[in-house]
Parts: sequence; C-alpha cells; structure tokens
Amino acid sequence: MTRALLPLTLLLAACPASVTAEGIEGGFGLGLGADYVRLVSDNGDSESIVLSTRGGVCEDYATFAEAQAEMLSASLDLFSNQYCANLEAPLADYVAATQDLFTVGARFVTLSAHGGDLDKEQYDLPDDASGTVALVEDTPYDGALDDFDPDAGAMEGCGLDQGELEAFATADFGTAWTLDGDFEITALEKDGPAAGTVDADMIDDDGDEDGAFTASFTATLCEIEL
Repeated sequence: MTRALLPLTLLLAACPASVTAEGIEGGFGLGLGADYVRLVSDNGDSESIVLSTRGGVCEDYATFAEAQAEMLSASLDLFSNQYCANLEAPLADYVAATQDLFTVGARFVTLSAHGGDLDKEQYDLPDDASGTVALVEDTPYDGALDDFDPDAGAMEGCGLDQGELEAFATADFGTAWTLDGDFEITALEKDGPAAGTVDADMIDDDGDEDGAFTASFTATLCEIEL
C-alpha cells in the first residue's frame, strides 16, 4: 500500500498550486501549473498569475498571445484590398493556439491587479484586482473557419455568418466565474517566483455566489515579449 501511495504523495508535494473551487462539479483538480505571466509589448506591460490543471502553460500561453496579437493586427487593417486573404493565416494560427492552450476539461484561474503590475500586498477582489475561474467544456472555435473565404471582402465577414462572427467575439467555450474576496501576494521577486493566496467566493453569470474558492501558489516567471 505504501508503494502505491508514494507516487501520488510526491505528485501532490510537487504541485505549484493548491486550489479549492466549490462551484465546479468534481472540484478543481491538481494545480499542475502556476505561472507569473508578464506580457511586454509596445502598448504597455501587464502582469498576472495563471493557475491551471495542466502543465506547459507558459509555452502555450506565449504562442497564444503572439497569435492573438498578429490576428488583431490583421483584423484592424480594414481598408486593405486583400483584407480576408491577409487575415486567413493569422486567424488560423490564433484558432490553433487557442485550442492548444484551452484543452477540454482544463481548469484555469487568472488573477491580475488593476493598473498592470503585481506588488507584494493584499488586494480586494474585484475592487483592486480581477480574478476569474474558467472550466473549458468545448473545443474552442471548432469548425469556426469552415466557411472562411479569403476572396470575400471585409464587409462580407470573409464568408463567415453572423453566428460564426459572434463566436469569435464571445469566445464562449465553457463556464466562467468571477471572484469576490481577498487576493494576496505574500512573496514576489521580479525574476520570479511569486507566491500568494486567495480566499474568495465564486460568482456566476447571474451574480449569485456559487461556492467558496481558496488557493495558494508559488508561480514561476513566464515573460512574453510581443
């Protein structure tokens, strides 16, 4: 019996985050990923804590952020005669990166301070900082590009119907809750790690409490330059 329990004991001890999310049926699961994400771009820098039930989030998040930036840049070039043709590859890359990051069944927590940078202090959620919990239940944007037409015009939605366009706008591929409570950074090094705790309630889309949420984490730096 001791031999059978040892691998699980070691796994639990190695988890960078411990999370309890009563609003999710079956619970949150093992916090295998804890990243102190710093986005650096010409539009300004931002920092956040990302906790998840899957590993390798930093690399996939970097690919996602880069693809999102390229897609948004191409989508704003509305006066190009080749608008849809120029958008096709960035949009396809964005869909692929989104699907690689947000795998079905994964759980994510994102915590960020209003104003951008995180500091060693206690924040009130949602007044001083934002916190969300997400459960991925469907493959993001599955089939969303089936009708994409690179020869169409921007005013024609590049061949996508209203429902497909709205799918990109809402990114609705699961259930999400906002957090109301306390978020504290207890230790912080600008080169990582960042450690902290959360003690909050999960708030559903109707504004109702949907169970308690607690977390403790030690997150490694994940710096992404755009």
